Amino acid sequence: MLRSLFAALFLLISFSSNAVLLVVPTTSITGINWSVSGASSGGYYQPDCASISSDIDGAITGSGRFVIYGTLNCPISQVTYGFTGSGFINGSQINVKLMDRVNEWNCTLNSNLNGTCSMLLLGDRAGVPQGSANLTFQP
Repeated sequence: MLRSLFAALFLLISFSSNAVLLVVPTTSITGINWSVSGASSGGYYQPDCASISSDIDGAITGSGRFVIYGTLNCPISQVTYGFTGSGFINGSQINVKLMDRVNEWNCTLNSNLNGTCSMLLLGDRAGVPQGSANLTFQP
């Protein structure tokens, strides 16, 4: 399958004078962790949900865009909430959107990776504010 894809791509480049092959290097960073405060303010998360563990992949040095995935961890109640999302670097701040099964987190981080997130409901009551959370980067 992969060989046929490369062959088709080679043919496209060989026979078309307008074809351009763009290769953008991607970066993977694992083990990005934050301590979280205030996530339970909206009533959905357990009060002990106090950390986020995540990984990112993307063309960070090229376009500043990336995908993020991980978990919100609640050690006392032994619950984890999985999430996925995306983000981009905008000058000296980083905008990140995380989504779990119920909430959307819209986060703004500074260059030290600390910041705040507003939480909005998803689903039938999409857009209803659910509070906010503070993120502190844990190197």
